[in-house]
Amino acid sequence: MPPTHYGHRHFENWSYILQVRCSISFGICTVLCAIFCVAARAQAPSEFRQIFDNQDVLRYEEGASMYLDLLQQASEPPLSEELQQHLQLLKLITPATGPVRSSLNALQKEDGGPADVTTLIRWWNQQDPMPTTFANERIIEHLSRTYYALHHYGHARSEFGVDDRGEILIRLGWPDTQTEVKLKNAGLYLRPIEYTLPRNEFWVYRRIHQDAHYFFIYQSKRHGYKMGTVEDLIPNRFRTRQEDAPVLLRWLDEIYQQLSIEHEHYGPLFDTVTNYVSTGYSDGTRPFYFTKQILRDARILDDFQQNSRNENVPVSDTEVARSPVPLIPEVRWARFLEPEGTTRLDISWAVDPKSLRPGRRVTRHFRRSGAQPTEDFLLTAYLIMRDDFFLPSNLRLRQYHLKEGVNSPFAPRTWVTRGLSGSTNVALQWEYSWTHLDSLNNLLPSAKLGFSVQTLDSIHALNGEGRILEMSDILLTELDEESLPNRSAPVTAPYWDSENPLGIYFEIYFLRFNDQEQTSYTVAYEIQNIDGTREPTISTSTPYNSASTTVKEHIVLDLSAWQQPHQVAITVKVTDDTSGATVERSTLLQLNTR
Repeated sequence: MPPTHYGHRHFENWSYILQVRCSISFGICTVLCAIFCVAARAQAPSEFRQIFDNQDVLRYEEGASMYLDLLQQASEPPLSEELQQHLQLLKLITPATGPVRSSLNALQKEDGGPADVTTLIRWWNQQDPMPTTFANERIIEHLSRTYYALHHYGHARSEFGVDDRGEILIRLGWPDTQTEVKLKNAGLYLRPIEYTLPRNEFWVYRRIHQDAHYFFIYQSKRHGYKMGTVEDLIPNRFRTRQEDAPVLLRWLDEIYQQLSIEHEHYGPLFDTVTNYVSTGYSDGTRPFYFTKQILRDARILDDFQQNSRNENVPVSDTEVARSPVPLIPEVRWARFLEPEGTTRLDISWAVDPKSLRPGRRVTRHFRRSGAQPTEDFLLTAYLIMRDDFFLPSNLRLRQYHLKEGVNSPFAPRTWVTRGLSGSTNVALQWEYSWTHLDSLNNLLPSAKLGFSVQTLDSIHALNGEGRILEMSDILLTELDEESLPNRSAPVTAPYWDSENPLGIYFEIYFLRFNDQEQTSYTVAYEIQNIDGTREPTISTSTPYNSASTTVKEHIVLDLSAWQQPHQVAITVKVTDDTSGATVERSTLLQLNTR
């Protein structure tokens, strides 16, 4: 074979070897890059974990931002162990059904996509309790609770990495009261060592609901603390031996006494036991059978309480927006069409100044903090427009000086927002405080006494295209001097005295002309009781004619026929007699009687 051929083959072999080596090198580089990328992705979560582990309060806002960055990676498998853990923990504070839970499940299975991540981020933005700040205080609160629970109530065998105490802490925060049931009477300890109370904790959340109380009992190292009942405190052998019944009675008397002090749920049980013990078993029932009966009654009460708790206690609760003095503005809103076809949103609100008076305890608290009480208040109102991700896109602010304090007159105010289309998210925030003057005699807040937020999500714009009959929302009003609905005096309260006539204002758009170049329409209204009691429904209808396709209507309702307090639905239905099209709007109102 010619040397040139050998040389050519020699060159080809070297080329092949180089290709193989380059491919191997490229593969190694790719693997190393992937490792470094994974390490880089894990770096930020480790940093925010350290922020909350060290309780570095000044960096909590930064840590919350890192947490959201971590969630953004949830659609890019494989997911880190830390990310999987945070997705799992979100199940504790989100509804059991719905789009958020569906997205969580998909992301945990690594089947989710960017849309599922968006669902989580939007949900978190919706939870922001203070829309006027840059931070999401609810995320900060959640992470603070989470890492405290992982450190103090951690349990590796649990699906959430914490025992039952940790789950409740992440959901509801720290309890108002926390106690342990102990056998304080030394005589009760004269038993073998197995007859002792296990470690336990009783948590009560009165600020949330009277049913929000939880009894945790230590099971073992394997199972940790579990939610239980008084019966779980008693060793099984102790409950089943007849000779131990007199001592068991003394145990139950002591246990129920301590628990009844903390919560009224245990009051009837304590009364029953202590009465039986104090009368010396005079009712003829042997102690053994009495203990059986009282534990059976306790099970029934506990089952009932658990069902009630599931209905009344929210999935999660935040303490961020808890106001020292309750501030509950009354809010109603209505949409109207503008001439160019966009929607105007009128949000009317009012506050009763008499409800702003702080109690003595709150006043003492602020005095100790260095605040100086004053007779007047500064009320600050915010309107925050939020985008599709529920992030603030526009903010407006107004301040009102209540010079006479709780005796200051305060008429309803209205925020007017124009040019709306599609769907709109709105947040309303109020703050009120004592006031003081600075060196330039400017009025400044002294101590924030009250705080409140209300959200109006997914308010849809009216149809301004002109193809279909459209109608504004119902605006409830007081009457003017001529006994006509006064648009400048909107009713913001959820209730109304039935002895006073009520004004209704609304607008109708895009009526059709008939052959006489007139519009003809019928307005029907109905007032119907919706709280289940028997009360006659009030309804009537009236035909109208107009020379315009847009009309403004008002009705004065006489509600004196309602003799009992009721929750009612007020419905107005408009029929275009020319086209046959109909449209209706409803609003709810609590009718009170004197």
